Amino acid sequence: MNIDEDTCEWLGCPTPLEMHKQHALLLENEIQELHLQLRKAREDIYGLVRMHAELSIERDKLRAELKASDSALSSCNTDLGFVTSKLNSLEWALARATNGAWGSTPMKILPSDLS
Repeated sequence: MNIDEDTCEWLGCPTPLEMHKQHALLLENEIQELHLQLRKAREDIYGLVRMHAELSIERDKLRAELKASDSALSSCNTDLGFVTSKLNSLEWALARATNGAWGSTPMKILPSDLS
C-alpha cells in the first residue's frame, strides 16, 4: 500500500472545485440572510425616526400649553395678591370702625342702601 496515494478520487470525497462551490452557496445564503436583516433594521430605524419626529411635535405642543398655563397661573397669583391686599385693608378698616371690638356696633361707613 502506497501512503502517498491521492485520496481525492475516493468515493464520497469532494473535489476542491466542489468544496469551493459549496462554500460559495453557503456564502450566498448568508449574504441573502444578512440583506434581509439589514432591510428589517432599516425599516425599524425608519419607524423609530418617524416616532421620534411625532413625539417631538407633541412635546413642543405640550411645552406651549405649559407655558400658557404658567402664564395664566402667574396672572391668577397676581390677582390673588390684589384680592388678599384688598381683604386685609377691608378687615383693617372694619376693625378700626368697630374700635377693635368685634361685638360692638360698627360705625356707619357704608351708605344706608348697602347695609
